[in-house]
Amino acid sequence: MTRFLAISLVCGSALACLFRATSRTPKAVADVAGCYDVTVGTWSGPFPSGVPEASQAPRTIRLLAKTHPQRPGYYRAEPELPLLRGVVPSGYHARPQFPPEWQIANDTLIIGSSDGYVGLTLHTSIGGDTLRGYARAGQHVMGPQPTAPAVLVRAHC
Repeated sequence: MTRFLAISLVCGSALACLFRATSRTPKAVADVAGCYDVTVGTWSGPFPSGVPEASQAPRTIRLLAKTHPQRPGYYRAEPELPLLRGVVPSGYHARPQFPPEWQIANDTLIIGSSDGYVGLTLHTSIGGDTLRGYARAGQHVMGPQPTAPAVLVRAHC
């Protein structure tokens, strides 16, 4: 358990440093904020969580230019993942949600949401009305997680 805590602290500190080095200019945020239709391609493999429904992207996502209430440097996104809206497979008990969030890290848009056990993160390039990148399923256990190509196309809100 002590080793796990030490690894968690080191990884958490490294991620915190990485995210502090991100570009969060008001113009960049204003340029990216808005609504996008989301298309996710075929996943690269099985979901270790056993709950693939929990890592599916919504058809449309709205990136708000409103700061995240608990995480400085992050912004709010809507809607919550299907899992967090109560659309869960039978027998799975959703945990308290972490509000959907987004940030700009260098030239990458990162959108994420999780219930603390499973979730989804979208990583795309920034520029124009079509953003291309990938989706990554998440689970609280470290190890390989499936990915899929992802495209976000600006839409009307």
